[in-house]
Amino acid sequence: MTKKITLFFALVLVMLAFGCKKDEIADNKDRLLGQWELTNLVQIEYLNDRETDRSEDRDDDLVFDFAANGGGRVLYGSENETALTWVLAEDHLTMKFDGETYLFSIRNLNNSEMTLVSEETRNSSQGIKRDVMELYLRKR
Repeated sequence: MTKKITLFFALVLVMLAFGCKKDEIADNKDRLLGQWELTNLVQIEYLNDRETDRSEDRDDDLVFDFAANGGGRVLYGSENETALTWVLAEDHLTMKFDGETYLFSIRNLNNSEMTLVSEETRNSSQGIKRDVMELYLRKR
């Protein structure tokens, strides 16, 4: 009888640990839908884990419009736009627009703010280079 109770509690713990992921993804998807305005774009370059360059752009008139079907659009100013497709998987967001694919980690996502981070690491003759791009967005 004790083995059955122990097995039952073990199964309940496994279900609790893994059963919530879909709910979290659904919550993130609900929060993601709509228009997000870029408030700050930070680009950081590292060489051997030392920051070598940093730039910020707060004047970008860029809006991401996420639709429920995995589509949407990217608005550049008030006159230009391009098609957007996106896939949300756990804490990662993949976006395709302008012929490019971008993979972002979601650092923060709530009903009013979102922070996306993309990192690329490569070897060079000088050492290990790492480029980080951080997008700070506000819901419209």
